[in-house]
Amino acid sequence: MTLRADAGDSTVTRTEASAQSSTVAQDEEAIEAPTLGDQAYDIGTPVRDGGFEFVVTGIERAPAVADPEFPELQKAAEGEYVLVNMTVTNVGTEPQSFFVSYNTLSDGDTEYRADDEAWIYLGNTLADLNPGDSIDTEVVFDVPVGTEPQSIELHGGPRSDGVTVEL
Repeated sequence: MTLRADAGDSTVTRTEASAQSSTVAQDEEAIEAPTLGDQAYDIGTPVRDGGFEFVVTGIERAPAVADPEFPELQKAAEGEYVLVNMTVTNVGTEPQSFFVSYNTLSDGDTEYRADDEAWIYLGNTLADLNPGDSIDTEVVFDVPVGTEPQSIELHGGPRSDGVTVEL
């Protein structure tokens, strides 16, 4: 992901390298990652929920997002965007789809829902992952300017328990 300056503002665009998914060798022994929904984990710690393993790698802020192939097509935030960067791996035995909509961001007082449209503006499409496949992606949240995100609750499915990562 790169930050690009446009007329004094930063617009987040995805680089081609970050848009490509990678495959994890299926014969490698799986890492046992924490899955308890009531315990919080740190950035960089593998966590699991609903057949997915998530590794949050960092966060970014931007007033707008754009697809790198069409940078003139931008979506401006009502406040500002907080992008939570992560790697998502299918650790299950069946193909599954990763939906950003299931995830929430918290500042300690307020929970924010993912902005699916902003995610699509970054050039993302539905992530169908076979067992062992990974994708580097981000979950995008439109929050009031100055919001200090404390955690993200990640979900592998609409009814999964979820797992919390401190930001």
